[in-house]
Amino acid sequence: MINSNSVIRILVTAWFIVAYIYLSHTPIDHRSHDLWGHVEYTKIIVTKHWLPTPREGSHTFHPPLYYLINSFIRPDKLITDINGHVNSFRWLSVLYGAMTIYVIWMFLVDIKVNPLVQLITLLFIATTPAFVFLFSTYNNDSIAMFLSIAAVATSYKLYLRWSLKLALVLTLIATLGIYSKYTSISCIASLILLCLLLILKNILKKESLNKSHVKVSAVLIISMILFIPWAMRNQHYNEM
Repeated sequence: MINSNSVIRILVTAWFIVAYIYLSHTPIDHRSHDLWGHVEYTKIIVTKHWLPTPREGSHTFHPPLYYLINSFIRPDKLITDINGHVNSFRWLSVLYGAMTIYVIWMFLVDIKVNPLVQLITLLFIATTPAFVFLFSTYNNDSIAMFLSIAAVATSYKLYLRWSLKLALVLTLIATLGIYSKYTSISCIASLILLCLLLILKNILKKESLNKSHVKVSAVLIISMILFIPWAMRNQHYNEM
């Protein structure tokens, strides 16, 4: 009988096989029309040693986390072997994909889904074209998607059992998600809205408030507040 630990081993192995086949048979810019805009962002950080202003490049309006990570890993290849640089970070996207599979698996374990159902569900997700395309390109979508899914799973775990340590983990994950791509804001905002609606439901039914809803929403709001310095910095440059 298959168990949950076997499921994740099978899934991660299957994912790396699928990713290897896909990367081995596609050019570096496949399904990535804006590849060179993302590469340009990293190159500005590496060569000029600063975070670019919003209009300094075609993609420099994005938050900086993805490009900062890229700039610290073999920055010399960005100058001497551009194709090698891109391929290295396509594989980093594959790693983000494996981490995403792991987080979804943990979530399914938390909600007590049958191991066979876990396997079928995750095999379907990991082999869909959209998942393969997303987690095989040089693009900030990969890390933003991973962190958004991790924020959802961690919020649920924190809702079930409050822990200051886990609250700090959620704050970090949610903040890093927003600093990866602006689209992560919609994920965090949706989680906050869900908590607030559940709080409102308690109030309308004259029930005692569920403190977990209040605490989780407060943690997520803090992550939004922590993004304000970057938003203000960009607004400053846009007004110049």
